[in-house]
Amino acid sequence: MTGRTARWPVSAAAVVLAPTLLAGCQPDPQVGASSPGPVASRVGASATATPRPTASSTPSTGGKTLTGTVRWVLDGDTFDLRDKAKQNHRVRLLGIDAPELDTDDAKAQCGAATAKKALTKLLPAGTSVTVSFDPRADNHDRFGRDLGYVRTSKTGDVALSLLQRGIVASWSPASSRPPSRKATYDAAEAKARNAKKGLWAACDSIGR
Repeated sequence: MTGRTARWPVSAAAVVLAPTLLAGCQPDPQVGASSPGPVASRVGASATATPRPTASSTPSTGGKTLTGTVRWVLDGDTFDLRDKAKQNHRVRLLGIDAPELDTDDAKAQCGAATAKKALTKLLPAGTSVTVSFDPRADNHDRFGRDLGYVRTSKTGDVALSLLQRGIVASWSPASSRPPSRKATYDAAEAKARNAKKGLWAACDSIGR
């Protein structure tokens, strides 16, 4: 959401993002009962583990697109993709923020399991996707994840769909230029929040 001060540095770092529990927001009851899922068993790490930098073929800034198929979803705004060259990428949807799942350092945020389930429904394994990079934003975050707008033939703009359902919040770093779709995303969030859709009916806030 607006007013946040986090950055999207271009360089990758092997650190784990440890979000704080939002005040007045109860952990999602589904999280405690969920299993580690395919990521933990197949790559030997938790679903929120820090990825290695994405394939070098991905440009650092501006323009270009990335196409491939979904491997699996990690949380409400991040998934793994395999491109046509059989290189693996970890993709973070640009312009939004979803509640964080449980990690070793923090409890899950309100609605985290619901957000992951919603993105998994939109991006089941094997789905063909196109990731478009915004010339106003960096193409990678500090964890090496690709940052872009994700589109499928069935859903269209995946981030916008999540916003309209009240599953995620519109967000971009306050210290950087806003992404090109920020105004559209802000309006979609406001409409869902005012209507108490999705997580807005249960959570005081979503994400950061």
